[in-house]
Amino acid sequence: MFLSIDIGTSSIKSALFNKEAEIVGDSLNSILHEQSFTKSGGVEEDPQKLFNSTLESISRLNTYVLEHNFKILSVSITSIVSTLVGLDSKYDPITPVYLYSDTRNKDYVDKLTDNDENDRYQRTGVKNHTSYQPSRLLWLRENYNQYHQVKYWVDFPVYLMCKLFAPQMPLTSFSLASWSGLFNLNTNNWDKKTLLKSKISEKTLPNIASTKMNFSKLTEPYNQKFPSFDNIPWFMPIADGFAATIGSNCITDKDATITVGSTTSMRFITEKNNITIPDGLWKYKCYENTFVMGGSLTEGGNNLLWLSKVFDLDFNNDKYIPELIKNYVPGNHGLSVLPFISGERAPGWNPRATGSIFGINFTTTKYDILISTLESICYRLLYVKNKINEINKNYDFIISGGVIDLIPDYPQMLADVLGKKIIIKDLKEATLKGGAILALRTLGFWRSFKDKDSKTIKILKPNLNKNKQHKKLFNKHDNFYNKTIV
Repeated sequence: MFLSIDIGTSSIKSALFNKEAEIVGDSLNSILHEQSFTKSGGVEEDPQKLFNSTLESISRLNTYVLEHNFKILSVSITSIVSTLVGLDSKYDPITPVYLYSDTRNKDYVDKLTDNDENDRYQRTGVKNHTSYQPSRLLWLRENYNQYHQVKYWVDFPVYLMCKLFAPQMPLTSFSLASWSGLFNLNTNNWDKKTLLKSKISEKTLPNIASTKMNFSKLTEPYNQKFPSFDNIPWFMPIADGFAATIGSNCITDKDATITVGSTTSMRFITEKNNITIPDGLWKYKCYENTFVMGGSLTEGGNNLLWLSKVFDLDFNNDKYIPELIKNYVPGNHGLSVLPFISGERAPGWNPRATGSIFGINFTTTKYDILISTLESICYRLLYVKNKINEINKNYDFIISGGVIDLIPDYPQMLADVLGKKIIIKDLKEATLKGGAILALRTLGFWRSFKDKDSKTIKILKPNLNKNKQHKKLFNKHDNFYNKTIV
């Protein structure tokens, strides 16, 4: 058996997997957690609470393993990326956990933009944006009084591993490092020019290790609390996007995955390191000679959560919602929406973008706002698809994510907008599964990431009439974006 843990934006999930990368019995469990928000754009989480929630998730699986007398062979951890927490010399946190969606560093994006920007973009694989650590660390340096008391700046899962295993130095993986905006894709190390410009000392950053590396001996008291997971490989934490791509069976550039969770992304895996990154996309190193390319939106389930709170939408019990989405008419609501309630990432990467709803009148309903929001997220993905087409046109889409479970007919809307077929596979908990597959591959149980393919449930083809309508509506959306944001 293999334990996989996913530290997500809204929950921590864990489950046991067998050698076929299938969830074992009823081992899947989930613990909710939440961030705090400020009107100035702050998005933070209490590191101790998040740490304790992660331990609780591990504890539940430890109990499950003991009850069933299972033998665990490894532990994998996947996580949201571009988190940041400051630690002291004992690996105790002295700052909150700052999330990628925190935009208080937007003015410092401008300070870091210069004539080297395109070269830096191709070196690091990411745009200069509030989601990444260069501008965040510069903002903290000038605004956080305890900045110089911080010994190490790390991602949350690196902090977790420091407490569980007490290494001499914090260690991070290619995967997490690459998502920071500080990693050089060519040297496989921190990008010295970016560190210099952001006034970051390399001594305050974790050492970068291969994704294949693992810890094994838990420190006290965790070896006593989790005896089932002591003295076995705990692999370096990896980015949830990489794990979800593997878990969706997208392991070559012939497949692209769309993940619609709290946020949304479109990406594909490649082993080509000489690709010039189209403006607006990103490129991350994930596993030895493996890279993932694509684009991420801040939009997705976060928007549905906001809509449910503001307009009292009940996605679980309102029977009108699935019928409405199944029979939607493109643009029938008369609204134009920019869904940037948490700022904009791909492809525009505008750090000051905010959400907008235009065209409201007395006849507008909460359902109109729901449909127009879902369509607008599709249009944002269409931008990303058009960018991917500049370097890769021969691919199929495979879709996964929690929003698909909540709104089963949403993939059809995506197919209509994107004008491409979308494959729905049996991908229960794709991110957790990806973590398990990485362990199976690294330990030699699988020869490749695709030893076993998931069952295809349905292939959705675009409605050509709706696709024609969406092309016109996309132009309208593009004009609204350019007038409002650019």
